[in-house]
Amino acid sequence: VMSSSKSLNESLGNFETLFTQYPTPFPLSDFLQRSCAWLGCVDEITVKLQSKFTSQVAVPTREGVRTQLANAKGSKNRMLKHATSTDKISATSAGGAGGGSAPSSPNASTFKPISETNSSLESLAVQILCAYWEAYFDYFHEGCKLLLRVKVQVDEYKKQSADLANVAKMRTKKIKIFGTSLAELAQREAPKSVPQFLDDMLKFLEKWADDTEGIFRISGSKVQIDSMKESMDNGVVPDFNPRNMDANTVSSLFKLYLRSLPDPVIPLNMYYTFLAVTREITTDPDVRAGQVQDIVNLIRDMPVPHRVLLIRIMGICRRVMINRTVTKMDATNIATVLGPNMVKRPQLKKVPTTGAVGGGADGGDDDQPMVAENSGLPFGDTSIIKILMDLAGDILDIINAPGSEIAVEASMHIAP
Repeated sequence: VMSSSKSLNESLGNFETLFTQYPTPFPLSDFLQRSCAWLGCVDEITVKLQSKFTSQVAVPTREGVRTQLANAKGSKNRMLKHATSTDKISATSAGGAGGGSAPSSPNASTFKPISETNSSLESLAVQILCAYWEAYFDYFHEGCKLLLRVKVQVDEYKKQSADLANVAKMRTKKIKIFGTSLAELAQREAPKSVPQFLDDMLKFLEKWADDTEGIFRISGSKVQIDSMKESMDNGVVPDFNPRNMDANTVSSLFKLYLRSLPDPVIPLNMYYTFLAVTREITTDPDVRAGQVQDIVNLIRDMPVPHRVLLIRIMGICRRVMINRTVTKMDATNIATVLGPNMVKRPQLKKVPTTGAVGGGADGGDDDQPMVAENSGLPFGDTSIIKILMDLAGDILDIINAPGSEIAVEASMHIAP
């Protein structure tokens, strides 16, 4: 058994060379190494327990059963012999009743001690046999305890492989980029916080936006934008390279993508919360600090893909505004052109009810509950984005501060 494990480890070493040339998303190499370690653990357990099984479990149990079986047979034979002797004496006594005195015969008082002694011996034998069989249980239980740590690790790998299989299944399903929720696209490329194509666009803008006049305001080539959109929806992501396209074209494509999101950058269910907090912003520095922290807390509560995207947009816009002598873009300009693509005002929709009191058959308008839904309007409330841009420096300083509670991908680049 030990030699077999050694052979497996040698084979694993040969596999390692090939594996480094053709890696896969799943840590197969690590799992194979763990498997070899687990086999070594099983070998160790087997060697350790084998002698104990033979000397302390199997042989004693076999001999104990044999001994107790012999004792039980002897006890039964003695009982049978005693009963036979009693019957003969009783018959002799009955035949000689007409003359002379008959010998005395055993009675119940004579037989009872023998019976009780036999019962006691049988009970003791059962206890001894139970102890032998408990030794079997202890043996296998000890082996199970030693293997429990292996079982825990195997369960972890099972979960990882199942999760990766689900992700792989999602990735093989063709899906359009434009019009699909950010959460679904991010899930397809887990554990990334944002999809790769979006990360490529953001990196391009992080590098070139602050050096481009009218960025986000001046449109790029419509022909090129439409061509890239079609290619991306067909699974072909363009090379976002300044040799192939200018910053205005990429920023126009970026705005088009944001506008297509079913749930915008500021999620619909957080719209009114953001609106309420940003409307309270004051010029009083003491109060303003707390209000900025309130906004940071809201950003922290956003879904991870939306949060990361918003922070990166704010980082880009912060640099664009700092270099506004070149870009000609301040907070108001940015809010005007980006706001409608990042924020959509939810529409309160009346839910019809039946049989409501005072409402007639259709439930009546006064008692109908209201729910928010995407209005589908091309423009949203830009005031939220205006405040975020005005406070971008303060907000990002808190987010980037050491020990910040907001968990942002370590690999994510936030423009200073």
